[in-house]
Amino acid sequence: VVSHRSVIDFIEEFTRLFNITEHDVIGNQAPFDFDVSVKDIYSTLKCGATMQIIQEVFFISDKTSGLSGRAGSNDSDLAVSALCIISTLKGFDYKVPQKIRKVIFSGEVMPVKHLNIWKKYLPEAMYVNVYGPTEITCNCTYHIIDREYEPGENLPIGKPFPK
Repeated sequence: VVSHRSVIDFIEEFTRLFNITEHDVIGNQAPFDFDVSVKDIYSTLKCGATMQIIQEVFFISDKTSGLSGRAGSNDSDLAVSALCIISTLKGFDYKVPQKIRKVIFSGEVMPVKHLNIWKKYLPEAMYVNVYGPTEITCNCTYHIIDREYEPGENLPIGKPFPK
């Protein structure tokens, strides 16, 4: 069980570090019983941001406006496997979201090959590798991607969240 105090402390630092404000539209595709949704739900509540629930399967539907969802989300917090599905299925050939400012990913090691595809199509976005087991309130470390990585290199697990 994760305590309320842990969620409050984590979200305080998460929103500060990644500059989440009332102007953000956070795309949520995680079920509400999955720890990734904690970042989406509580960041929205803390900052007065908007959460857009993305029901479609990313780019794979002619009904969706792409990863950015129907309301045009500008922040995405997704599992690495979800990001890799988009790049593997050449989702950017279908649609390149125009408003994505932050791509925060976790759950497994992000292959540099797929990160570089994302960066090619969304070069201005902030990319963040976060890590941590559910039991510690979502994530305990983060690494803001601040340079180019070559295939075969590993992304750092990062440094601890403050507090």
